[in-house]
Amino acid sequence: MSGMKQDLTPKLLGGGTGNYGAFIKESDDSIQQLPSNKSDDGVLEDSKIFKIFKTGIMVFTWTFIGIFTAIIGATLIDLTEIAGCSYAQIGQALTGLHLAMPVGSIGGGILCGRYPDHLDFFITVFLSSLALSSAALPWCSHLWLMASVMVVQGLSRSALTCCGNVMMIQIWREKTAAPLHAMHFGTGFGSFLAPLLVSPFLSPQRNSSDSNATSSPSAYSLSSVTLPANGTGNATVDTGTHIYIPYGIEGGYGVICACLFFMFYLRHRKKLQWNQPQVLGQPSRTPRETRTSFRNIISPAGCARGNFAFGLQMACLLFLFYCCVIGVIVSYSTYLLPVTIEGHANLSKKEATFLMSAYWGSFAAGRFVSAFVAKFVQIHIMFVIEMLATLGTAAVLAFWGLTNSLFLWISTCAFAFFCAPVFPSGVAWANVYLDVNGPLMSVFQSGVGVGAFVAGIYGGYGLQEYGPNFPLYLNFSFAIGLVTMYVIMQIVASCHGRKQMVQIYEPIQDISADSGSVIIN
Repeated sequence: MSGMKQDLTPKLLGGGTGNYGAFIKESDDSIQQLPSNKSDDGVLEDSKIFKIFKTGIMVFTWTFIGIFTAIIGATLIDLTEIAGCSYAQIGQALTGLHLAMPVGSIGGGILCGRYPDHLDFFITVFLSSLALSSAALPWCSHLWLMASVMVVQGLSRSALTCCGNVMMIQIWREKTAAPLHAMHFGTGFGSFLAPLLVSPFLSPQRNSSDSNATSSPSAYSLSSVTLPANGTGNATVDTGTHIYIPYGIEGGYGVICACLFFMFYLRHRKKLQWNQPQVLGQPSRTPRETRTSFRNIISPAGCARGNFAFGLQMACLLFLFYCCVIGVIVSYSTYLLPVTIEGHANLSKKEATFLMSAYWGSFAAGRFVSAFVAKFVQIHIMFVIEMLATLGTAAVLAFWGLTNSLFLWISTCAFAFFCAPVFPSGVAWANVYLDVNGPLMSVFQSGVGVGAFVAGIYGGYGLQEYGPNFPLYLNFSFAIGLVTMYVIMQIVASCHGRKQMVQIYEPIQDISADSGSVIIN
């Protein structure tokens, strides 16, 4: 048998799919296979109990991301006071955050594809960066400095989200839908907590009598308070804000989450050492990294089982789809306070803050309910219902939302409930037709960044120039684009069919009579 090679199809052990294990030659007639718990992409599988525990930690972590998502909108007026700028100017600062998201998502996607065994470490780094930059934000009294910190936030947030979604799919494989919705429930829950957290620390509401600026008919208007722009100017009005306290709490929360994932990383590295295939009579080797070539990482064929054209089509469509998904959320949630305070609803600052809490509470409820519904209802049915309901409630908000206070509360909560699960449902839907890997998630997150940029800059500009109704019309426009892109995606995906869950096993046994060992390549 010297120099002889033969094909083997090993029995799957250790709960993995497509794992080959390690082989040791006991004699000339018998070969023993040692259990291995690696999946077909070379990533170690964990026990179900540990998977559930880690999913719970990810929900806990995504609650921090939810706080980060909503806290800027909840403190938008105070941030403009700190920087001494208008809505349009703070909207321009937010563009730094949004434009950084595609860059961060591309970098995160490449790292996920190149080093899938290091996701815990990447999440640790990005969590730490996001936590520290968030804690520093309210201390930035200059607009340019605030914009710079937001750039760091955008890079960290998008890369973190990319790695987290890939990790969840890596953990649960074909059973991803419900855990993915549960993880994103954390975002909604954290967003619900953010307005409640910041409410006691907001600056007191002012009107035109507080300054020598021109009067305004609204209950609150930044134009009625003269403040130094970018650290210069003559007016000296004490804003009375203490939002550095909730931002500090948010930062501490993020650091705790980062420490948890660093412990996961240390555990994973130790587990890698114990699961290396060993050859009889040879010393153990250090862990070998699971890597993919850069060319294969960036190729659209990598997520479409080798079909380059289909992968490219779906990547482009999903990019545009997620532009609309985040545009629907950002265009309303970011400007909810000024829209409801300065619009015909004429809410007080405190009432508007409670409305924002109701919005994010409904958002969290939508993702919580969808996590259970996903266990029993097909993802296609859920997806269609969510998007049509989002379109309907966005239309109600745009044309009748500000006419009545009660109607505003009801339509706002309904809109948040139905639009919340669209993001995770889109990932689960894509996983039916494609392999949702790191590079594809970077496409999703790039769409998120571009959509947030468009919604942020045009929402702020339109609010400043055309009044409080403009963000609502922009929100409705994104909802129309959302449904339109889904219809096109479904047609293209249906033409190619669902991905075939077929595993191909091609290990080669190289038996050397001289060395008396068996090596599986």
